[in-house]
Amino acid sequence: MYNAELVFADRETGSVWSLTSGEAMDGPLAGQRLNKLAVVQTSWAKWKQLHPDTLIVSNRTPHQAHYKPFRWQPRQLSPVFERTLTHRDERLGRMELVLAVALGDERKAYPLSTLKQAGGVINDVVGGVPIVVFYDPQANTAAAYERKLGKRVLRFENADRQGQRLDAVDTATRSRWNLAGRAESGRLRGEQLAAVPAHTGAWYAWAAYFPDTKIYTPVARQRGRNK
Repeated sequence: MYNAELVFADRETGSVWSLTSGEAMDGPLAGQRLNKLAVVQTSWAKWKQLHPDTLIVSNRTPHQAHYKPFRWQPRQLSPVFERTLTHRDERLGRMELVLAVALGDERKAYPLSTLKQAGGVINDVVGGVPIVVFYDPQANTAAAYERKLGKRVLRFENADRQGQRLDAVDTATRSRWNLAGRAESGRLRGEQLAAVPAHTGAWYAWAAYFPDTKIYTPVARQRGRNK
């Protein structure tokens, strides 16, 4: 256990790997880092809506004990886990869920609670890469994508001004995009945004591995009358 997470060993070399950073911390491959993928943590209903042809793991297996249902239950870390933390960051609550994005040499955390308050669509730049973060309040799900499509850098907004649901549109063509980063209608229908290496996890682990991580903070809107 390290930084309040289980660590893993590969069978070929016995090197020990971190879950959050994807780096080998010990063994012949120490210092090597695995390529990160985009991981979307969502409900089965939302996933099935976005990807209706998805296959699922059968429960008819002698290894059934390894496929227990996942239930997120925010709580305090136990003393056993607490002792393994190498860095404690009190900028957010330890168990607060964040969308953790890593691009280039920059790390940034997007609290799901902040994404909800900000309206569900965030245009940002991380590691020099223009990105958009989509948040679906009904499924409590966040995902990040590159905003560059071909030679054009798009800008997005949530057409649902109340932020009660995700209705993402790009401001250039008013095409509508879903949580999977795919245009479902409009001039760009069928286009797919490139997914950004990101995952949803508890703040304590991300901050422990990446103490220099930034936290997304909405820019205050300037209010005034048009003259």
